[in-house]
Amino acid sequence: MKIYLSGALAGRSVKEVKKERSSAIKLLTKANVEVIDPAVFEKQDQARRFSMNISLDFIRKLVSMEKFAIDHCDALVILTGDIISSGTWLEFGYAKYHCKIPVILISKRHFRKKIVSWSNVEADIVVENVQQAVKALKKLNKTLGKHKKYNK
Repeated sequence: MKIYLSGALAGRSVKEVKKERSSAIKLLTKANVEVIDPAVFEKQDQARRFSMNISLDFIRKLVSMEKFAIDHCDALVILTGDIISSGTWLEFGYAKYHCKIPVILISKRHFRKKIVSWSNVEADIVVENVQQAVKALKKLNKTLGKHKKYNK
């Protein structure tokens, strides 16, 4: 199974994001999940934050690469469901409605129903942490294997 690892980057510290993502990637790869991490394409500013000041040409190329990556995945996992990010929600919509692949939202607040929103309704699975996402992906992989449209 191959997943696209979505989540808020812009304006966040590179150190924080790398720690969060490397921890998630370790758990996912240990469970035999191939991970596509778009954070490797992002630009960092001099303050070691993921840059919010990028050119329109760069963002067009980035979006094109990320759509291509999502097109070739079996599911999208949102690592930072508690952090508002326009890019994350557009990736969510592209994956769910264009590619027709499942979306797993990792969000303590949505999972515990401290926030109830479109995300609770539209995400295929809402979990509290990466460990629960791994369990959900294992179940999902068994289900998806039975459907030819997911066998890429």
